[in-house]
Amino acid sequence: MNKPHPNSVRRRILRQLYDFYSENPLHMLSPEDLLEDGSLRREELAFNSFYLHDCGLVEMMVGYNPPLFAAIRISPSGVDVVENEAEFNRRFPAFDPGSDDRREEGLGCLYEVLEEVQAAPVHGIRKAWLLDDLKGLRDALREPSGQWNHRLIGILMSGMREYFGRDPGEFLPSLSRLATILDPEPPQTDEPAEE
Repeated sequence: MNKPHPNSVRRRILRQLYDFYSENPLHMLSPEDLLEDGSLRREELAFNSFYLHDCGLVEMMVGYNPPLFAAIRISPSGVDVVENEAEFNRRFPAFDPGSDDRREEGLGCLYEVLEEVQAAPVHGIRKAWLLDDLKGLRDALREPSGQWNHRLIGILMSGMREYFGRDPGEFLPSLSRLATILDPEPPQTDEPAEE
């Protein structure tokens, strides 16, 4: 089973919390409440809920049940984000796996590469540049796959390989899988074709 993109999970969490808050603003939901309808999986809940908490979009009560929390509700900042449709879609784009599997798979794999970069033996400004390239790639992949800028994707992918000066597969095994998913077209040159 494919791992869903974190932003699609966060979007579902925020939407569920917003809907509940609009009906009952004084109460909080338990993890079991969020899992009840089957749209979320337990293994997705802790990481994405704590991320939303760290962003100030949800409030949590942490109990004695690590890694889960005791209760959660949307914060005023979270309500503002959900109610501002443009901001909500920008920060937590809706992913419909049935309509764009390639984009969903590419973004999911990109987050695996990000985890590998965090552990890779690259430091200082080189790591900052690598993370900037990943951010640029993430932004490019948020477009529908039919509208991807393949030239930009190819440049970013080759740039990431060069940070290691050798085969990055040792440190970034997911990078080659990401390249296969993206299948970037070769960069266009301004040189005229030979006849």
